[in-house]
Amino acid sequence: MSATFAPATFSLPASDAATAVPVTITSVTLGSTNFAPASAIATAAQATVALSVLADLLRERGHVVTVGDGMLDVEGFVLRPWLDGIDDGNGLCRSYTQIAASHPQLGDEPIVEYQFGHGNDTGEALRRGFENWYMLDFVVLLDALRETPQHCKTMSWSADEAKDPSTGTPLSPCSYRVLFGPIHHFLGDPSRLAEGEDPGFCPCCLFTQSMDAFRPLLSQGRLIPARLFVSRQADGEIAADCRINGEDYAPVRDALARWAGEWTDRGLEWRKQYVIAQPV
Repeated sequence: MSATFAPATFSLPASDAATAVPVTITSVTLGSTNFAPASAIATAAQATVALSVLADLLRERGHVVTVGDGMLDVEGFVLRPWLDGIDDGNGLCRSYTQIAASHPQLGDEPIVEYQFGHGNDTGEALRRGFENWYMLDFVVLLDALRETPQHCKTMSWSADEAKDPSTGTPLSPCSYRVLFGPIHHFLGDPSRLAEGEDPGFCPCCLFTQSMDAFRPLLSQGRLIPARLFVSRQADGEIAADCRINGEDYAPVRDALARWAGEWTDRGLEWRKQYVIAQPV
């Protein structure tokens, strides 16, 4: 395996900067398109609100948006938001959504990811979930279309030379451009960081620390959109999550959990990132 880093600047414009909002994910069933609690099933009216909230957010970010039947056309993408549910009780509203993004340059299959939001009402909860999706996911999807990414650091990756096990014929190695999206990093007690101390990871760490687990996917030569999350509680309990195009992928999840076990103890800490490995 060989990998080289492109000298790209890793930063978000001021308009995209935001404070990470902790979200508790209770469970996601493998292959399920309905991950909201049974009591949180959405109404048709709420689904219409979700489409409108996403359209308004994209327009505020400077995009030209065309609204269709349950979909949005923006920057060549067809976005189909799906509202799985709204849970409005105990003074806090929670939204459970997913967005399927399709673009001809990124393959025939839509790229799916889930969003979780909370707020004082439906609109605020949806807005918060979609804002996080925009800052973590959509900026990466947009950069995947650009020869020179604007928001993502990149890495070139090539598989080692291999031979067909049946014939012994040399196989063409798969090569990728890996785009590293902005990282949401939460540290419960910032005072544990000494002045000027590096937090101990870089934009590529979530991927490179689990690269061996990614290797079977990287050998297939297909687009790999990955949502990565790992946390360690103040008591040392570790939680991790990896979804490849919205589906749970245990090998990377387990690798991330092992890596978190090596972190310096700084109390509650979590890291979240969207990564796209793009065949070239």
